[in-house]
Amino acid sequence: MRILIVTADYKLGFGGIASFIQGIAESMTIAGHQVFVLAPRLPNLNDDCLPYRVIRYKRLRRFSNLWSSIITLYLNLAFKYDIVLYGHASSTLSIGGIIARKFNLNRLAVLTHGNDLDYTVSNNIDKYLLNKLIRTTDLILANSSFTKNKVINKYQDISKKVKILNPGVWPNTLSKIKGKAKVVKKNRMTILTVGRLVPKKGIDDLITAFATVIKKHPKINLKIIGQGPERVKLDLLVKKLNVSNNILFVGAKHKNEIYDEMMQCDLFILPSKNVDGDVETFGIVYLEAGACGKAVIGTRQGGVPDAIAEGISGVLVEPGNITQLTNEMIKLIENKKMRIKMGINGKKRVEEEFTWYKIAKVLEDHLKSIKCL
Repeated sequence: MRILIVTADYKLGFGGIASFIQGIAESMTIAGHQVFVLAPRLPNLNDDCLPYRVIRYKRLRRFSNLWSSIITLYLNLAFKYDIVLYGHASSTLSIGGIIARKFNLNRLAVLTHGNDLDYTVSNNIDKYLLNKLIRTTDLILANSSFTKNKVINKYQDISKKVKILNPGVWPNTLSKIKGKAKVVKKNRMTILTVGRLVPKKGIDDLITAFATVIKKHPKINLKIIGQGPERVKLDLLVKKLNVSNNILFVGAKHKNEIYDEMMQCDLFILPSKNVDGDVETFGIVYLEAGACGKAVIGTRQGGVPDAIAEGISGVLVEPGNITQLTNEMIKLIENKKMRIKMGINGKKRVEEEFTWYKIAKVLEDHLKSIKCL
């Protein structure tokens, strides 16, 4: 199949959506398909080393999505794609795909991450175009069962074309990094969290729980990877709780650096929560930590239960319940055998269900089902 992936978010190595789309592009290329990615031009990027073609366009200050739509139509006519896949639900960005599908130039698919159904809509035009995209598309790929239910609840008459496509992990990449990782513990356990510093990630809850944990286990460090608008607020919380000596903010890291940190930590925790409707709709970092052989703690909300097999690869707590989070942290800190067993189970689960090779086969089957409609 010849597949064009259209996205407004494609900075390699950073961001959940970009990583998801990159995984799709690479795995489908390995599976023998011709893949093209259409995305805005960004500074300091090198796409030449990729096994598929990335077509970059200059983002205009005004009407940038309309420009993308014109390019999408041109590419459809020039290269005759079988499938146009939008990497996220969108409004004005999708005009080119909608027109191409109307004239039967190709089949149309949309990958939705849940929250994109909300933040891409800011006015009546956006609402109209998003509704048009959802109803025109031949296939809607939801990143979790939570997102699938959200789509069906919002557009009840299109339920038959909504399928689940979870993100995947490259196990070979992780194994290479594992060979390079040098573990330096200095007799201290390390808890790791990774995520953009925004309210829904629940980093404030983690810091609050951690402040109680180190009263019982003072030789433990918490390392926080990520950056975002909550940084100042979180710094103030750390100082208020007097835990500055045990918490390290390291800022944003490239994927490979994050994997290296996951290899070296003892426990991975991300207690995300629902903040004004903004919710974690999957959580690829839980799978990545599991692939590194680490037990994980997440919350029982959104799409997180798809990423964590409760009691097997990790623990789920109620979002915002700091007492429960504290107790489960202490339980895993004190029970090394349980941590190791969950880490082994998590790694096995990723290898059996969530490698990009497995995900590509699922996607391939979904796309073949619409190719000859």
